[in-house]
Amino acid sequence: MREITKIFNQNNKQRQSSKRIWLSSGLGVLGISALVWYLTVYSKELYRLRDFSFGDIIVLSLLVLISYILVAVRFKLIVTTFGVHISLLECFALTTGGNLLNFLPLNIAFAFRAFYLKKLHRLKFVEFGLGIGLVFLIGSITAGILGLISFYLLSFENKDLSFTLLLLFLVFIFAPFVVLGSALIYRRKNLRKKLYIIKDEKQNWFTRFYSSLIRSIDVIYRKPKIVLALFAINIVSNIVVGVKFWLIASLLGYSINFLSGLVLQSTYYIVSFFTILPAAIGLKEAVIGAGAKGLGGQFTSGVMISTADRIINMSWIILCGSISLIFLQHRLGQKVFARRNNH
Repeated sequence: MREITKIFNQNNKQRQSSKRIWLSSGLGVLGISALVWYLTVYSKELYRLRDFSFGDIIVLSLLVLISYILVAVRFKLIVTTFGVHISLLECFALTTGGNLLNFLPLNIAFAFRAFYLKKLHRLKFVEFGLGIGLVFLIGSITAGILGLISFYLLSFENKDLSFTLLLLFLVFIFAPFVVLGSALIYRRKNLRKKLYIIKDEKQNWFTRFYSSLIRSIDVIYRKPKIVLALFAINIVSNIVVGVKFWLIASLLGYSINFLSGLVLQSTYYIVSFFTILPAAIGLKEAVIGAGAKGLGGQFTSGVMISTADRIINMSWIILCGSISLIFLQHRLGQKVFARRNNH
């Protein structure tokens, strides 16, 4: 009877996985189609990209690479929290290689990174999930605070700001504290095991995600210095991307200042965790467009800023991501070969 139940659960998992793949692929096609249609309708705006000089592209590319390096440093700090010693080069490869894999359905980059760290560095999948939960907690608080500060400073000179942005930032500042507060309650009452004892096949994506967030409280207790370092890296990373958005807007001829660029970055960073679209195609453009609209500008200007940013990013993702995946595959091959020799 147990064997039959196992087979049924495996088949059910396969069907659910197949449905998710089809859903993600379908949404990806829909996102690409919507973006292409929108850019076709407003094709005249694309001519603004011709004003980019070679020097402008170099500066924007440097900002892209700096943001990749910052994400790699953050990745290294997270895995170090669980006792894994990994080189910054590997973290950079996992960052850029994962960005390339994000163009596949279901954000497969997360699974690839978890698999790589499990095989080469024996990092447990549960620990990787805790790291993702920690990234979400710190990232949402940081983006919310920076967005809120920028919104407040902009309100003195811009009376057309949408209070929807204000509400969004407030929610994502306080929501993590609600999670941390509930974690403290579970911690004190020793009820955590009741939450985690649910088997994987009986969990949906929300319970798995929430479990990781709750358990991240232990990481915060054990490694406060690393948590503070993660906050600092997130602040710098958000500022770098905010500067990039500001420069792109200026080059396109839109009147968006640095604070507005920071608001656009904070807005997109917050919602980027909740997409199953491949590389957030269409969603990123829509969110940044809505952010620009919330700042009193035009939806089209936000879409064009995001499109220009995507074009520059894709060039580096394809180049660095391809080299990184070859490097990581070589590392995995070396590990498998070494194990065979040992046996």
